[in-house]
Amino acid sequence: MMFRVASPSTNLTHAECRTRAESLRVESYHVELDLSRAADPGAATFPSRSTIAFTARDGETWVDLIADRVVTARLNGRELDVAGYDGARLTQSASRSEGSFRVIRLDSLVWFFGPSLR
Repeated sequence: MMFRVASPSTNLTHAECRTRAESLRVESYHVELDLSRAADPGAATFPSRSTIAFTARDGETWVDLIADRVVTARLNGRELDVAGYDGARLTQSASRSEGSFRVIRLDSLVWFFGPSLR
């Protein structure tokens, strides 16, 4: 079984932490995992849904998610392009017209055993 290695962007730099702390505030996380195939030795991934509610200024930020792939992503109900997902981050931006309170929902396939556990 081959796993994609997360990009060098996996860890935040101190500068990124400061910038993010100034530009957004997370209200809540809600994570759902579908483990119905956990007993199947052939299953390498399982579906997950992460919903993050946050307030943010205009501009670009990202969601950290280590997963095999992001299937879909929505920001305030608007479909996001997931082609830029790099194995660790999905960048997103929003304008004032979307408001400062935002909800992003990610549907992804997450490994049963991450690459570091193999």
